[in-house]
Parts: sequence; C-alpha cells; structure tokens
Amino acid sequence: MRVKSPVVHDDLSSGRSERGFARTFAALGEIFAFTKGFYLREGIAPEDRFDVDFAVEEIFTNFVKYDPGSSEQVTVALERVGDRLRITIVDPDSAAFDPSAAPVARTDAPLEERTPGGLGIQLTRKLVDGMDYTHSGRTSTVTLTKRLR
Repeated sequence: MRVKSPVVHDDLSSGRSERGFARTFAALGEIFAFTKGFYLREGIAPEDRFDVDFAVEEIFTNFVKYDPGSSEQVTVALERVGDRLRITIVDPDSAAFDPSAAPVARTDAPLEERTPGGLGIQLTRKLVDGMDYTHSGRTSTVTLTKRLR
C-alpha cells in the first residue's frame, strides 16, 4: 500500500490550519496534538476545546469505521472566523452519509426497543452550532461551526 505525503497547510495570518491524517484510529493522538496547537496559537478558550475535540473525533472515527478499505488520508482543517471556529473534515474516498440528517436516537425508549448507533452524532449536533454536509464523487465534506466563548 502506498502511503501519501501528509497534507500540511498553515496560514497563520488568516487563522487557518490544515493537516491530513492516516485513516486509522491510531491517528487520534496526532489529531488532538494538531487541535491543541491550533487552540494555543489562536487563544481558543479551554471550555470550547472539549466540544470541538469530541466533534472532530466523532466525524473522523465514523469515516475510519465506515470506509476502512481506503488508504486516502482524511483532512482536518480548523479556521477561526471572528467569534466562530470552522472545522472542515474531508474524506476523499467515502460512500455518502449525511450526519446532519441522521435520525435522532431514541434515548427515552426501553433498551430492547433501541437500535445501536447514532448517539455520537446526536451529541455532536448538540455541541456545535452548525453542521453541513456535502458529497461529490466519493468525497464527503463535513463542516462544523462552533461559536467561541
């Protein structure tokens, strides 16, 4: 399997950073190091960091879990736009799945009536202020927005 060079793009003057990560759960440590560096550089308040890291982890792990055969990197981009943080996660080799349209998990139903899955996406939608999805060819793009404190 051919390993592609990582995508690396930082535009410190515009408050944007972008990195490509291997499609593996083991990449989560690298992702969190990347987000931490961005938070420190951009002065993102600690109380916002958990929400963003949870959302990035949820979307990234879904890409890994549901398209494990691909060797394409998943790109994570962070951009501060005024009082908002824009998080863009791009999977260049994936089937269509719109997390913004996923059904609401029935947490009030008895266990035997529930279907597994969906809680992570549901919580992600509560932690961020916006979630958009596009799919073209085999490229899925999830864009999250978070209002910063």
